[in-house]
Amino acid sequence: HLTDFYRVEGLVALHEGKLDEARDFLTAAMETDPTSPVNALVMGETYFQRGELGEAKRFLSEAVRVAPQELRGHYFLARVAVDLGELPLARASAMEAIKLNPFHPPSYLLLGDIASQMNSADEAKNLYETAGRLARFANRSVAARAYYHLGLLLEGLGDKETAKKRYL
Repeated sequence: HLTDFYRVEGLVALHEGKLDEARDFLTAAMETDPTSPVNALVMGETYFQRGELGEAKRFLSEAVRVAPQELRGHYFLARVAVDLGELPLARASAMEAIKLNPFHPPSYLLLGDIASQMNSADEAKNLYETAGRLARFANRSVAARAYYHLGLLLEGLGDKETAKKRYL
């Protein structure tokens, strides 16, 4: 299928950081198969990387509407919503990602960031700890970020001793 060719070329360009080229290939993929949720998902990711958050939200919303079982769609929609300041949408999307895969550390980390921005320190602490525990063996960079965020949260709450000793 021609759409597969364009999508693969778009993904390669996206991973190489060639965002204009990625958008062009993915536009061609969308033209050959406008109903593909995978095309919409990858186009949304491309617009997210380009910083065009409105377009990213539009494509990612379509992707999760058509393919609600796609974790990446919900995760990236949550990231876009955070950047747009739409925290209720971000929270709902991150929660949906966790429902789809309760062992996805980046979703817990993102949900911790959302809880922190919504001034729910206890919830953020629990989510950062969960992200750190889940990622400790599989994804050390996510674990390190989760524990760093937890340390910052504890420091902000006045527990500087624990923050510095255990997390910062």
